[in-house]
Amino acid sequence: MTIVDEIEKHKSKFLSKCTKAKLDPILRAKNALENEFIDQVVSKQISRNCQKIFEQKEQIINDITNKKIEKLLGKEFFKKFINENPKLS
Repeated sequence: MTIVDEIEKHKSKFLSKCTKAKLDPILRAKNALENEFIDQVVSKQISRNCQKIFEQKEQIINDITNKKIEKLLGKEFFKKFINENPKLS
C-alpha cells in the first residue's frame, strides 16, 4: 500500500501542476479583456476550452494511475481498494 500511496501522491502533484498550467491562459485572457485586446466572448471561450482540455487530461491521468494500481494490487485487491476509496473510481 505504500507504493500505491506514493503513486497517488505523485498523481496529485502532477494534477496540481496541470491546474496551474490551466490557469495561466485564463489569467492572460482576463488581462487581455481588461486591457480591451479581446472581447468577453473570446475570454469565455478560452476559459471553457482550458477547462475542457484539463478535464480530458485529468481523466487520462486517472485512468493510467488506476491501471498501474490495479497491476500492482491485482484485480481482487484493486476492487477492494476502489470500494474503500470511492473518490478514485
